[in-house]
Amino acid sequence: MVACGLDVEKSEFLSENDLVTGIRNRNYYQHEINNLLQAAQESVTYVFCDVNGLHETNNKFGHEAGDRMLIALASELAKSFGQDLSFRFGGDGFLAITLDERLDKVQAKSDQILSNLRKQCYHVSIGIKPAKDDHLNVSDLLYQADKAMRKSKE
Repeated sequence: MVACGLDVEKSEFLSENDLVTGIRNRNYYQHEINNLLQAAQESVTYVFCDVNGLHETNNKFGHEAGDRMLIALASELAKSFGQDLSFRFGGDGFLAITLDERLDKVQAKSDQILSNLRKQCYHVSIGIKPAKDDHLNVSDLLYQADKAMRKSKE
């Protein structure tokens, strides 16, 4: 089926994935979060990330250099947390979600991401917020993870 020059499959792909980084986008997150979280037995952890210096990199070296920063972070998130649980939220903000994973393991994965990106001369701030499944409010969880990320930026 073709609608306005785009086939339905391509249109669906574009609505769910970030074209620069190749990971899922915020639209996919918003439509699928409840389905994704139903798989959690005990806990959910949000890992909110922000690329430091994207604006400056874009201005100094061009948008292709900035895109490489974004792609590097997206790749690390997908490798550590999975393609379907890693999202570009827009601009330089990213989110990864873990289901029923111990906090120390999530922290170790996050530390490894930071280390791998530092080797490429990229700097990222990460905020981690766990929640028990029975105390889950995704809006608050996202807000708290973002707040933790901003604190790590200081």
